[in-house]
Amino acid sequence: MVRIVSGKLKIQNGTGILMRKFSVQSSHLASSIRERPSEDLHYRTIHHKILNEDMRVLLFDDILTTGNTVRACVRRILDAGPTPINVFTLSKTRCSQ
Repeated sequence: MVRIVSGKLKIQNGTGILMRKFSVQSSHLASSIRERPSEDLHYRTIHHKILNEDMRVLLFDDILTTGNTVRACVRRILDAGPTPINVFTLSKTRCSQ
């Protein structure tokens, strides 16, 4: 999907620019809110390869549960400097307390 959308928008496909140092539990699979990984945990596990200040970013996330992964990715991208960031998600889960 990313390849198709980036081609239609005529923007660089940046798949692989953000990478995890190690895996964390998926929020939508956690049985309670306490078991869901925090934004800070996501942030510590994500690093980026090459980001330029003038890049425009379209961030794809398959499932949005708490938003912690997306917020951590946005923080990591902004570490490289201010850049326009748009987020596209395919699905939103119910976040029960």
